[in-house]
Amino acid sequence: MDFVIVGPEKTGTGWIDSALRACMPHALPKVTKETFYLDRLHHLGPRWHASLYSGEAHVRGEVSPSYFARPVARERLAAINPEARIVVMLRDPFARMASHLLHIMRRGAGSLRERDLGLHSACWNEARESSCYEKHGRAWRAAFGAERVLFLRYGNIKRDTNGLLQAVCRHIGAPVEIDPVWAREFSNTRVFESARPTVPGLAQLAY
Repeated sequence: MDFVIVGPEKTGTGWIDSALRACMPHALPKVTKETFYLDRLHHLGPRWHASLYSGEAHVRGEVSPSYFARPVARERLAAINPEARIVVMLRDPFARMASHLLHIMRRGAGSLRERDLGLHSACWNEARESSCYEKHGRAWRAAFGAERVLFLRYGNIKRDTNGLLQAVCRHIGAPVEIDPVWAREFSNTRVFESARPTVPGLAQLAY
C-alpha cells in the first residue's frame, strides 16, 4: 500500500476517490471506496486485500476515512509500509462533526425527537474523535514523518480544484497531469453514498 487518504469522514473523501478513479483507475480498489482492511477487516489478510485491485498501476492505495482516528489502522499501515504517503483532509471541525452525525442517522440510527439524538455514546465518541485534528494529525506525522503526511483543506475542492488534485497526485507519487478545465468541471460533481458492497468480506459489515 503506497498511499492512503485517511479522511476523516465527511471531508470530501468520496469526491476525491471519484476524481482519482477518473485519473488513475487501477491505483484504487476496483469495486469499492473503503476496504476497512486496516481496521475492521484486517483478519481477512493481505491476499484478500490484494484481490480488490486489478490492472497495473504506478502506485496503489485507498481512500478510507475511518482510519484517521483509529490508532490500530495507523499501526498496521506502518507495519505494512512505513514509507506510505498519507493525505488528511481538514474541514471546520464542528461542520464536519454535524455532517458525520447526520450521516449516521441517515443509516437508520437515532431520532431527531430525542435530546441526544438517540445515538449510542460510541457514535458520539467516534464523531468527536474524528474532529480532533491536532491529536490524530500529530500521531500520523509521528508514525510516518512530517514529509509523508499532507494536510489539505476541504474548501479547496471548490476554490482550487486543480491545485488540490495536483497536490494529492504529487504527494502520493502518481505521474498524472490534471487538466484544469476538466478539474473545474469535475468540482461540481455530486458524489452520493454507494450501495452496500457485495464483495466477500465487505458485505458482512453492518452499514
